[in-house]
Amino acid sequence: MVQVPACVRFLSCEPLLGPLELDLEGIHWVIVGKQWGGADAEGGRTTSGRS
Repeated sequence: MVQVPACVRFLSCEPLLGPLELDLEGIHWVIVGKQWGGADAEGGRTTSGRS
């Protein structure tokens, strides 16, 4: 990715289902999002925000 000429380089890591090991050299923005819908593994929340 860093070899392609660009003013801004970004990654969209959505949904983030586990840890990532990334070399972020030359990356300006990283978008990180959690998966929603149904009960998630951490808090049992649904897309409505109710437990």
